[in-house]
Amino acid sequence: MGSTGTSSEAELLEELGRARERVAALERRLGLSVASEAGHSNRDMLQALVANIPDYVYFKDRERRFVLASKPFCDLFQRSLSEILGKTDEDLFPPEIAAGTVADDLRVLAGETVVGREEGDEQLGWVLSTKVPWRDAAGEVIGLLGVSRDISKLKRVERALLESLEFSEQVHSASPIGMATYRACGQCVSVNRSLPEILGASAEQLLAQRFPEIESWQKSGLRSAAAATLATGEPSQKQVRLETSFGTEVWLDCRLARFSADGAPHLLLLVDDVTEGRQLEAKILQAQKLESLGVLAGGIAHDFNNLLVGVLLNADLLLRRLPADSPMAAGLGSIQEAARQLAGLTNQLLAYAGKARFAAREVELGEVVAEMRTLLEHSISKKTTIVCELDPTCPRLVADPTQVRQVVLNLVINASEAMGDQEGTVRIRTASRRLSAPELREVSIGGAMQEGEFVVLSVSDDGAGMDAETRARVFDPFFTTKFTGRGLGLAAVLGILRSHQGGARVESAVGKGATFSTFFPVESQLKAEAGARREESSWRGGGLVLLVDDESSVLLAGREALEYLGFEVVVASDGRQAIDIFTELGEEITCVLLDLMMPHKDGEETFSELSRLDPKVRVILSSGYSELDAAGRFEGRGIAGFIQKPYELETLRTKLRAVLG
Repeated sequence: MGSTGTSSEAELLEELGRARERVAALERRLGLSVASEAGHSNRDMLQALVANIPDYVYFKDRERRFVLASKPFCDLFQRSLSEILGKTDEDLFPPEIAAGTVADDLRVLAGETVVGREEGDEQLGWVLSTKVPWRDAAGEVIGLLGVSRDISKLKRVERALLESLEFSEQVHSASPIGMATYRACGQCVSVNRSLPEILGASAEQLLAQRFPEIESWQKSGLRSAAAATLATGEPSQKQVRLETSFGTEVWLDCRLARFSADGAPHLLLLVDDVTEGRQLEAKILQAQKLESLGVLAGGIAHDFNNLLVGVLLNADLLLRRLPADSPMAAGLGSIQEAARQLAGLTNQLLAYAGKARFAAREVELGEVVAEMRTLLEHSISKKTTIVCELDPTCPRLVADPTQVRQVVLNLVINASEAMGDQEGTVRIRTASRRLSAPELREVSIGGAMQEGEFVVLSVSDDGAGMDAETRARVFDPFFTTKFTGRGLGLAAVLGILRSHQGGARVESAVGKGATFSTFFPVESQLKAEAGARREESSWRGGGLVLLVDDESSVLLAGREALEYLGFEVVVASDGRQAIDIFTELGEEITCVLLDLMMPHKDGEETFSELSRLDPKVRVILSSGYSELDAAGRFEGRGIAGFIQKPYELETLRTKLRAVLG
């Protein structure tokens, strides 16, 4: 029993003492025993006295027969006094009730006192009983005196409180929100089941803590927030990153509140684990950052490619017009080669931006790696050993073999350089794997990946590994941990994977090497090319070509190149001017070489207007971006061809030959 029960017992004892005093006084006054057979009138007086007592009071003789009983006692069992007097419990009550009184009665008749016994059931109610021996003037036990109090209401309240407490404890325990309470001194008082799971600790470890001594609370600012809440009573909320002493790193949304218990202030801590949400947010921010960098890289590459058109075409034309023994030929050749290398660099930028040029066809990834084995061994340190574990059952991909080779080469070179001058092994694995939507979330960086079958290329090294900060930036363009290097290798890998609707995952820890896993979808949206086209070095055309480009160097170099190939040329610096010229000379124009990115009217708008003026117009799109980037916008609209900048004279000749025949 709680404090309520203790209070009732004390009151009963006091009431019993008063009753005994009244009985003893009456006996002394009358000079006889209540049990005396000659004292009927006096017994009646005593019965009248007992009847007025509000509790359940009764007397029994040594045979356990009732000799006196209060009116509330009679009413409790719905019997009259005459029906009770002279009867035993066995005569009056059901066996289950009567049996419970026998043992206590016998103890009291033997001289003991029974205090605070709870008796009853749900049907009849509950009483708190005290029984004492009833002695005569000589001290002999002649019966027993019992006093009981109805505690049914108290029992119901107590049961309701217990049920409420049990319900609260169940809610507290089952809540996914971590909960803990602390005394004002900082000692942990209680924790629920969720908090140890969130923090990676046991309940005993948490209960042994004092929050002013927890280092992670100090570093995160949670300690000062808790102290302020205890001091002012103002609730507070704080989102913190905790590196716990139990080896767990978590992001927590913490709520603090003050409450009173036992007259003293306490602190309530509610903790929601938001680690997964923060990780997802970090991934989204990383994807947005990479997307922004991709847009920047693509824009730079596009502008460079525009400029390189003039360099390559002019160098090509000058070389063709110079005598073979001209001293200027070597210099022009160097310019041309440097421009080609610069075009390769811009292609890496386009690859990072996901806008590189692709010549997609069916590819078996293991065969590509096997064919590259010799090249890879010559491209890395002699102290590095290559081990290939290639699954021959992997399905074939639709991909650009050149770009796939670039992925393999960049990853292997990166793995070799991670080991520096140390001996080590680069392990190349291929495998097929089906990824569900939840598993795709494990792929930290990727494009528009859809659940399904993937071919996985993994490259592992025995190098120094990477910390979390380096892992987060490893695919950033121009980020490198090497003494030399442009930082475009892994950035280009990421762009190639994006363009193939694939993705990548990095697993690494300091001192434990690294594994780069790339995922190529088996069902790719890329379309395989029918086959390579043969260049025509002697073909010449004829007719009028409309050259449309907003870059003046492209217009100048393009005009000369087209005239060299036998065409007459008219130029336009934007879409509106091109439409005006075509409106006037449309019947004479053989072909339109149209830039995709222009002010006023871009290539798509200009093409739509030209097609309206002449549905049979032959338009070759030109862009510093890839054909793949333009394909979706012009698919099924009758584009005659596409040529990617920067292009050389023979590339232009081949494209015009294919379009004009």
